[in-house]
Amino acid sequence: MGVQKGDRVGVLMGNNSAYAMLQWACASIGAVLVTINPAYRINELTAALNLVGVSHFFVVPRIRSSSYAEMLKDKLPQLPTLQNLVVVDNTGQFRQEADKLGLKSWIDWREIMVWDKSSREHNLQQEILSSLQKDDVINLQFTSGTTGAPKAVSAVACIFQKRTFCATSLLSSIALMSTVDPAYIPVSDPLARLVLGNLAAWTYGACIVYPSEVFNPKAIVDAVVQEKCTALHGVPTHFLGVLAEVDRRRTNGETVDTSRLRTGIAAGAPIPIELMKTLIAKINLTELTNAYGMIPADPIIKRVETVGRVQSHVKAKLIDLDGNVVPDIIIRGGENLFPIQIENVILTNPEIEEAAVVAVPDSKYGEVVGAWIVRKLGSTVSREAIRATVSGSMNPQNAPTWVFFIGEDGTASELPKTASGKVMKHVLRDWSRDLASRKVGLRRYIQTMRADGAQAAPDSDDASIMSLRDTAKEIVIGSFAGIVSEVIEYPADLAKVRLQAQLLTPPTDERQRFKGPVDCLKKTWKHEGFRGLYRGLPAPVAGSMVETAALFLSYSYFQNLIRTYASNSSPQLTIPQLGLSAAGAGFVTSFILTPIELVKCKMQVQLMNTSTSARVPPIHAVPKAVATLVRTEPTMGASPIFDHILKSSEGGRRPPGLIAIVRSTVAAHGVRGLWLGHTGTILRETGGTASWFAVKEWVASALLDRRLGPSRAAVPNANLLPWESAVAGAVSGAACVLALYPADTVKSAMQTEEELLSHRSRPGATAGEPKLRPASFYRTFTKMYATHGVRGLYAGCGMTVLRAVPSSGIVFVVYDGLSAWIG
Repeated sequence: MGVQKGDRVGVLMGNNSAYAMLQWACASIGAVLVTINPAYRINELTAALNLVGVSHFFVVPRIRSSSYAEMLKDKLPQLPTLQNLVVVDNTGQFRQEADKLGLKSWIDWREIMVWDKSSREHNLQQEILSSLQKDDVINLQFTSGTTGAPKAVSAVACIFQKRTFCATSLLSSIALMSTVDPAYIPVSDPLARLVLGNLAAWTYGACIVYPSEVFNPKAIVDAVVQEKCTALHGVPTHFLGVLAEVDRRRTNGETVDTSRLRTGIAAGAPIPIELMKTLIAKINLTELTNAYGMIPADPIIKRVETVGRVQSHVKAKLIDLDGNVVPDIIIRGGENLFPIQIENVILTNPEIEEAAVVAVPDSKYGEVVGAWIVRKLGSTVSREAIRATVSGSMNPQNAPTWVFFIGEDGTASELPKTASGKVMKHVLRDWSRDLASRKVGLRRYIQTMRADGAQAAPDSDDASIMSLRDTAKEIVIGSFAGIVSEVIEYPADLAKVRLQAQLLTPPTDERQRFKGPVDCLKKTWKHEGFRGLYRGLPAPVAGSMVETAALFLSYSYFQNLIRTYASNSSPQLTIPQLGLSAAGAGFVTSFILTPIELVKCKMQVQLMNTSTSARVPPIHAVPKAVATLVRTEPTMGASPIFDHILKSSEGGRRPPGLIAIVRSTVAAHGVRGLWLGHTGTILRETGGTASWFAVKEWVASALLDRRLGPSRAAVPNANLLPWESAVAGAVSGAACVLALYPADTVKSAMQTEEELLSHRSRPGATAGEPKLRPASFYRTFTKMYATHGVRGLYAGCGMTVLRAVPSSGIVFVVYDGLSAWIG
């Protein structure tokens, strides 16, 4: 494999012999063993591997529900230093799985197990071994990430030697020993897995039994009984699990012989007095001690009520960066959780004013997380939303089991603080104990993974509801973004509608006046002037405000809905979930958009029926009842050229305005007439909007990964730069147009047909009466397809894409920028 002295060798496994062999192998050639937490998610994993420059990575395909092979398959290009991926197949089926995943450049662990003492590599290894020094780094462990992304901490050889000496003072007479899941050895002692679990036993030739790959009480009890183990290591929650399994078996009449057990090390958290007494009485752990103490001769009262004495070669301090006493820490089942880190994540939720995290006593874990929350004015943020915020950015153990809201359930109206403004957490701990005893603030469900990987679902009464502040923010930002984009894109939209509108006539018809979008814009400018390019603008501007605001508002609402009821409580939704949210938003918005677009389309094609060209038929007759309404309504003014055309050809009559079109449509077709073409709008908006938001989020995520690299995991809520928003928006705009463009073409034709076809060209109409039953979406579609084919259904598509690219980019630049500014 070419592993050299100083190379970083990463390992992500549970308990197995390969882990132990790697420890020996790396130490013997001066390679640095990098131990990776199996609880890491993919972003944390890639960040850790890149941070230390791992060049050889040993991994098992799967631990419980985590499939590391599947996680890594798309991330390998983001690991530039990685040379070898070695798989220790704990499933027996990885070769088939690798073929399905498309993983080709991997090495089977069994292929590197051949060793020849006469080989050149053996001689080289002996040379390296003789050159190793006591101060050489042999291990890298990662911190828990209290103040940011996890940091790599180095351990040198002499530290291992000294810690092993201390451990063997306890274990020197052990004949047989069992260890449990190294992933659960507390991170506060980063060497515990390798020293207490392996080196201490190897030093005296003791046998190590690995009962199972991960913590499994049944397998542990089986190993203790069958292998006659004399020592047992673990954290307090492990011992609780073992006791429960022993009690279950003995209750069922089984004989569980633990008479050979006598000692072991409990790490990570102090063992309660009653638990220690129970372990002695039920499984004979008479010499069990805490990791700090290493003093088996101490009396029981001293060994169970303290964490012992500081070991040799160790200095112990509990201070912060200013030299003050460390304020607080939560030890949940042997794992150290840091309140300040959890508070910082909670405060990323814009609906929360203040947050304070304290430990709450728990019979199983010793301590669990309790969060005190001060909501912002008008906020209705739920307990599950707070837990989802934490579990989405940190390991699930950090998610609060208890959430208390200030001012509710009989609590004070504000957090207790000192004169200097610091939160009095000792008071909060007292309050928490009282409320917890009354089951106030308990989480509605515990997010635990079952054997099949399923999760419990949240209670329906705790659905996430958008706050008034968020609602107002979405409306204001969406409206402003809609105005800016509509003004910029409008001339291109006008050309698109006019090109689509002429499709209901044969290609040889004189009304086929425009050869393409550029020709349309040139002729519009020539005959109608600058104002002609913005004909019908007031309706779409007003409509765009409403549409964009409704779109972003409903998009946020559907995201909250999915986040609440989906099996995954993470606030970071998947791309398919975002697409589903967007489709729902498009469906809702289509009901607002159809009447707006109907009026806009009718106004945009009005002058296509003037007599300015011999190729264009005269404007069709208007029924008297409708004509009266048309002539009496005020309209937006026309250009001088337009005035001249009208006076010379139509006796000075101006085209109808916005209100006149609405009134005439209702008079002719009823209120339902305003939703003519709604089927096309629904199809376009659901599919197009899903593409718009999903593609935007996907491109934005890729750009953030490119800019932030491995540090992306530490800033999950990073803001986009303006150019990134523009690029993501531009790409999504093109995707939105192309998704269901024919539906938009049919819709536009349906909405403009009555304006363009002369009265006598409408079969079945009698003098003075409009045709009251417009063609259906399907009939219009088949007519257009028969007349112009597939190409006709994409009339104006190029112009629409050119319009959508800058327009969509502008929308998201404005929206993302204002969102970041407002917060």
